[in-house]
Amino acid sequence: MSTLQRSRLIAVAEQYPKMTPEARLRFQKRIKTWALLTREQREEARENYRRLKRLPKKQREAIKQRWEAKQQTRLPVEPAPAKPDVMPALTSPIQPS
Repeated sequence: MSTLQRSRLIAVAEQYPKMTPEARLRFQKRIKTWALLTREQREEARENYRRLKRLPKKQREAIKQRWEAKQQTRLPVEPAPAKPDVMPALTSPIQPS
């Protein structure tokens, strides 16, 4: 890990306790997603970020609006309801024969 990466990670670690629960969940989700990327995918993401930062502010805002619109069209995937671990109670008792 480079010195720059290490210092950034330490800075995030110092801020983590001060984050709201929502911010912590967002951070955890993003860090997991990042960890799943290949080295090439991470480098491509870094380069895209650098290119975006070099654009004029109006162009960046237009790209941001298009990205947010695209994200709004995605339907969230809801998990299937959990099945109970316990058998449901019978409505009528079983009578011995």
